[in-house]
Amino acid sequence: MKSKKSIYILLPLVLGIWGMIAFQFFSYSSNDAQQVNTNMPLVSNVNYKMPDSIIIDVNYRDPFTGTLSSTNRKAIKTNVSAKSSSLNLQSKVKDELQITYKGLVSDTSDKNKVFMVLISGKTYLMKKGQTEENVQLVKGNRSSIVVKVEGKQKTIALIE
Repeated sequence: MKSKKSIYILLPLVLGIWGMIAFQFFSYSSNDAQQVNTNMPLVSNVNYKMPDSIIIDVNYRDPFTGTLSSTNRKAIKTNVSAKSSSLNLQSKVKDELQITYKGLVSDTSDKNKVFMVLISGKTYLMKKGQTEENVQLVKGNRSSIVVKVEGKQKTIALIE
């Protein structure tokens, strides 16, 4: 008997809640569009105040080197002959490879060790015998590697 009393109370309550939800849903989808007065301007005259100028002082210490950054850089006037000589210097620098050993990536107990090598600013993960940009990795350990560049062997120590 108790269960019938709760059904008589809860069933109309649930139907009422679902009816309110359905009414809200269908009332938004009706075609009764409100008339908008198009004669009124949408934006009235707005006074825009320019923000105050902010000057940022970037003359702070470099956290890595501890020196002050130099912001006073003078423009250098160059003539045509100076430009051509600087282009020759840049081409010579591009031909020279800069090789840096960054460390051992794989586990030291692995048979095939993987080394992180920086060649002219690009990072490569190399194994023994692998060649990247005409640089062949001959051998290596945790503290240094031996590379072969243009037939010459070079030993490169770990950079920390």
